[in-house]
Amino acid sequence: MSEHLEEFKPKLRPGIQQIPLPEGAVAIKEPRNGVYCEVEADEAFLLGFMDGSHSVGDLAHQYMQKFGKISIRKIMSLLANLGDRRLLLNPDEELIKLNLLHPAPPENIFGKILRVLTRLEIYDPVTTRLLQKFMRPGMWIGMLGVLGLTVAYAGGRIITTGHREAGEAGLRSAPENLFSVSGSYMMGLIAMILAVMFVQSVRELAKGLALVEQGGQIHAAGFCFTGFVPFLGVDTRDVFITGRLGRRQLAQVGITSYVFTSILGLMFMMTAEDDGSHIFWSQTALVSFIGLLLAICPFLGKSDLSLMIAEMLPGVNWQVNFRSYLHKRLLSRFFRKDQFDNEQVYLVAGIYGLLWFIGALVMLAMAAANYLVRFWIDRGRAPDAQDNAANLILLAMLSLTILLVALAFFWEVMRLLTAGTMEKLDTARRTGKVASTAAVAGDAQLVQELRNIPLFAAMSNADLTQLAHAVELRTYKAGNYIIRQGDQGDEFYSIRRGAVEVRITSNTGLEGTVARLQPGDGFGEIALLQQVPRTASVLATEDTEVFAMKRDDFIAACQKANLSPDKVTSLLRMLQYLKTLDFFRDLSSGQLLKLATQLRPESANPGDYVIRQGEIGNKFYLLQGGEVDIAIGDSPANEKVVASLKPGSYFGEIALLKNIPRTANVKAKTPVQLLSLTKEVFLDIVASNFLMSMNLERTGDRRLQISAQE
Repeated sequence: MSEHLEEFKPKLRPGIQQIPLPEGAVAIKEPRNGVYCEVEADEAFLLGFMDGSHSVGDLAHQYMQKFGKISIRKIMSLLANLGDRRLLLNPDEELIKLNLLHPAPPENIFGKILRVLTRLEIYDPVTTRLLQKFMRPGMWIGMLGVLGLTVAYAGGRIITTGHREAGEAGLRSAPENLFSVSGSYMMGLIAMILAVMFVQSVRELAKGLALVEQGGQIHAAGFCFTGFVPFLGVDTRDVFITGRLGRRQLAQVGITSYVFTSILGLMFMMTAEDDGSHIFWSQTALVSFIGLLLAICPFLGKSDLSLMIAEMLPGVNWQVNFRSYLHKRLLSRFFRKDQFDNEQVYLVAGIYGLLWFIGALVMLAMAAANYLVRFWIDRGRAPDAQDNAANLILLAMLSLTILLVALAFFWEVMRLLTAGTMEKLDTARRTGKVASTAAVAGDAQLVQELRNIPLFAAMSNADLTQLAHAVELRTYKAGNYIIRQGDQGDEFYSIRRGAVEVRITSNTGLEGTVARLQPGDGFGEIALLQQVPRTASVLATEDTEVFAMKRDDFIAACQKANLSPDKVTSLLRMLQYLKTLDFFRDLSSGQLLKLATQLRPESANPGDYVIRQGEIGNKFYLLQGGEVDIAIGDSPANEKVVASLKPGSYFGEIALLKNIPRTANVKAKTPVQLLSLTKEVFLDIVASNFLMSMNLERTGDRRLQISAQE
């Protein structure tokens, strides 16, 4: 089982189908259950390497070699989508540990009841074949014609009924009691069931026709149940074949169908000639309006409006970001002028969501005040037992609906208010698991700890095993000196645990701290390699464990690591410097060693351009000393400084990560000392460390946003 994502070897399930999509992307589908996952065009070739023999690190290198750029976030997003859809054959335990599978929590009895009441699907092959046979491209025009004639007929009846002579019945208004036909609640209940069947069946047929018109195919059909009310159901999961435009149009059809049936219900309600049809069409309008309200709900993950917005923001879980946006930005930093991509969409969605929430609550309160009270008053007063039973059923259905909607509102509000707290608790929980890993004693662990020392990261296992028998583990209490300036030195030290300070005593007798070292750092090599007295003192600032090795063992280890004695000191100092930089903290010892050996020193005088906007980028820079200005502009006359960087910063990553020209000028503000890294080495290191890559990508995106605003 892989411990790190870079070492994870994904393997697709056998029999997976690959389907080309209109936008050039590819979809992979599990034919047994219809589950699919979309893959962007530039990532599709990676599927060929997901055979269980290539690690994720290999995938990153393949991506880099093919496109000359790297985006670890895209690769991780692809793996997470495959894992969550269970399209990977790897064990669930491994996927969960690497955060590539998020198993749903156990469903309680309340959740099961809610799922059954919301939508229960029973598809059968007979209905499926029937609809697949008769639903063909071009039938959409015929359906539009039928709908147009129906609306025209209803409109004609309204005009005719509205101009009747005096004494005759004119247009009818909404009934006082929507759930009673001529005083019978049983007939009202039957009318309600028929209205739900009619509205939902029209919606399903319309979406099925829209799918076929877009070039898709009905996956399955049969009967569905909403609140135990049956209606014709069409499974449109194969809509992914039609691409982003097809999915957006399918959602639009779902909303439009509710609008149509509500208008149709109102039109026929006004011209109904008997109480039965009057109540039926009134309830049709009511059911359509409730369906429309749910279809345009911004809080439901599978509502038509949510699906439409998701297609407007591809690759973004907009609802999660929307809650975070409300909590962290809209409510706390509303008056900040800087905006990120698609912030206008989030802002409009936020305002709309607030209006929808208020309107839904008002209508919910009105329904509770009018119909719950009416049902409660009329209970048991009907002339026969059937009507009394129907009254109680309607009372229970309405009460349950209001309760479920209220609970859903409460749940969403709590998720919004506790989003930050829950995120912190989850982070603490995951961090606690990592921190509780116990150490395993033995030669194998000692060899691994020696490999974690960057200076020895390139040594073979056999050489490290030999070195492990030569080192001595020592412990020093806080405040004790490990070595003293002026003493003769015959040992090299590497910190295993704890921290030390490097101190130098001047000719005046004053002692000053020149460096602070952490686990993995080494010291004491100067006296061994140059055969001079100790040039500094090293003091343990906390209880510290060190590996100590004799001169001959140290020199032999350096030779086996292909390190010449004259470069060991400068390499150690470079390693110590790199470990002080936050954005390199996730690199392994081997990656740090490779980075330290590949960095090249450069310098620039005030006014010199280190990078010019528009040129091809081939280097990544670390600012070791001095300050530089980041400026936007194609000539010195119209340059605008947008930021200044100080020692410890880096720049030049955007052009290398995205394979685009330089996006800004970088000019020395003072004399500067730089460390540069070639594009090839930079991308190779980035492709081998996903955490570092994601940090660089996030920084690059922020810098691009700042540049775009200027």
